[in-house]
Amino acid sequence: MKMFLLGFLACYLLSCLFIFLEEEYDILAPSWFFIKPWCVICIVVCFVPIWLYKIFRLVFYPTTQERVERLITNSNPKGYKNIHLCGNLYFFRDYEAKAFVNKFFFYRVKRG
Repeated sequence: MKMFLLGFLACYLLSCLFIFLEEEYDILAPSWFFIKPWCVICIVVCFVPIWLYKIFRLVFYPTTQERVERLITNSNPKGYKNIHLCGNLYFFRDYEAKAFVNKFFFYRVKRG
């Protein structure tokens, strides 16, 4: 990932340098052409991972192993489906739930 970002930075800076050298000299050109790459890098490096992390935290409910076991023991065996996706991520489908938000959801088991 680090090499990708460094390559991305180098390409952006080189393209801005070529644009700067090809255009007529303007006093505002250095600030205009050399600010754009930093804005794009800030968006890619900062905002996209933060949005993905927030979506991950909202979609995958953190829970403990005891709550999962209690949910499974209190449910009808034919009324639910618990699918292991990967690692500590699971998908739970409850056929007998009345509320739409309780019919299916993702959850992750917290360590500790």
